[in-house]
Amino acid sequence: MLWHKVPGTDRLPCLSGQSFNGIPVSQGRQMNVKRSLLLAAVVPGLMAGLCLAVMTSSKPTATFEGHTGEVNDVILSPDGKTIASRNGTVKLWDVTNRVERFTLEHDAGSFAFSPDSRTLATGGVDGQVKLWDVNNSNVRAIFQGEPYIKAVAFSPDGKTLASGRNSVQLWDVATGRREATLEDPQWQEPEEHFSSTAFSPDGKTLAVQCHYGRVTLWDMTRKEKRATLEGTWPGDGLAFSPDGKTVATGSGLSFYLWDVGTGQERAEFRHDAFITSVAFSADGTVLAASDEMTIILWDIASGQKRSTFKRGRRLFTNTFLDEFLPTFEGHIVMIDSVQFTPEGKLVALGRSGSAVLMWELATARK
Repeated sequence: MLWHKVPGTDRLPCLSGQSFNGIPVSQGRQMNVKRSLLLAAVVPGLMAGLCLAVMTSSKPTATFEGHTGEVNDVILSPDGKTIASRNGTVKLWDVTNRVERFTLEHDAGSFAFSPDSRTLATGGVDGQVKLWDVNNSNVRAIFQGEPYIKAVAFSPDGKTLASGRNSVQLWDVATGRREATLEDPQWQEPEEHFSSTAFSPDGKTLAVQCHYGRVTLWDMTRKEKRATLEGTWPGDGLAFSPDGKTVATGSGLSFYLWDVGTGQERAEFRHDAFITSVAFSADGTVLAASDEMTIILWDIASGQKRSTFKRGRRLFTNTFLDEFLPTFEGHIVMIDSVQFTPEGKLVALGRSGSAVLMWELATARK
């Protein structure tokens, strides 16, 4: 089935096919997007980028419950099979079977999966970095870093782990040896700390994003700073393009595309609220950006929005917040991150109270 949005409207005509979400539809009949779709996004690689992918339910694809308090953060493994969530302890969830797998006892301020999805690294308030076996919850290694770790990331080959709060420690995963420490005087400013860090696909560049929006690029061969990308607002959201030539950074209401080689800004895309996550599609032509309520998919070449998924009205209102935002069992729903799976689906992860929520974008094919 192929769907295509009517320009200037909120309706979709059925170009081919006999039904939509179980409802018979004749060719040319229109369906209301706002009432019928949770999420619509153009997925590259299908019909030369013209096939619209849709999710047809307002309910999460999956709900995971088991935490005893408010969930702080949620991430998905690269293979799309495991979810990790944290709130004083860390839980691993089986995406396929929709069940909890393990509870990891570590008060973590950050976590990250290894590229092969077999290991989870947790950075704790105690300064320890623990490497956990995802298959059996055993601790593979412990590294002692600085207290209150705010960011951890694996290199693309899984051999190096970066962790830190106001400096970056680089660890040899196999031996546990600290290979280097990266320091920047700007990281020592009052109230400054890391919000995220990421390696380029070739592992030659490390990007470190700070709470107040500044991003620094580091040469991993020389262990030297290459460039500083100045943000204007507190920022979250950091991702390299698949070819490693561009890095996307969230800063306040915008995300920016930067040339990794020169450190020069390539483009600015204006979002609807403070950005929390960014992700490139596998071919690098589309970027998904989310705030706590909205996901927007952008066409990189044209700079145009391809589609928007909204969970509720904007946060800036003159009345009580909970009158406007959607709830799940009495709690406000927040979107934490977006990620493209190896199959090309877009997955959104969120939280509501002690529950972990997942929405999965299903592709519509002919």
